[in-house]
Amino acid sequence: GPQSYDEMMIGFVDYIVDEGVSPQKDAAVNPVLAKMEELTAAHPGEVFKVMIQQGPQGMEASAVHVPKTGDGGWYVKIGAIVGRAPITEIVWNGTSFTGTARIPGQAPTPLEGTVEGDTISLTLSTPTGLKQQISGTMVK
Repeated sequence: GPQSYDEMMIGFVDYIVDEGVSPQKDAAVNPVLAKMEELTAAHPGEVFKVMIQQGPQGMEASAVHVPKTGDGGWYVKIGAIVGRAPITEIVWNGTSFTGTARIPGQAPTPLEGTVEGDTISLTLSTPTGLKQQISGTMVK
C-alpha cells in the first residue's frame, strides 16, 4: 500500500516477577527517587521525601535538602529529569528553620519548617499571602 510517515505502532511489554523478587522500578521510573539516594549518601539526615501535587498527574515524590549550613534545594520531577529550586538563606533555631525557596519563574518564596524526629513540616508563603503546608519524612 501507500507509504505513511505517521507513527502507526504502539508497543507494550508485560512481565511477571518471580515470587520473592522485588523489581527496582521506582528509581528507574522516577528520577527524583534516584536523586534522593544520591543526596542521602552525601547529606545523611538532611534529605526528606515530600509528596506534592504535580498537576493532573496527581501526587509525586519530591526531595527537600535542608542543610544546617549552606544552601539546599527542592528537587522535583520535570518530565524525565529532576529540576532543582534552590533553598537559600537557611537559618536554623533548634529544630525550626526559615529560608527562601527560589522556584524558577516565581518570586522568592519564604519557607518555614520544623523537623521533629524523622518528620519535616514545611510552610510556603505565596506572594498573595496564602500559606501552603506540606510534610514529609527523612530519607535514610
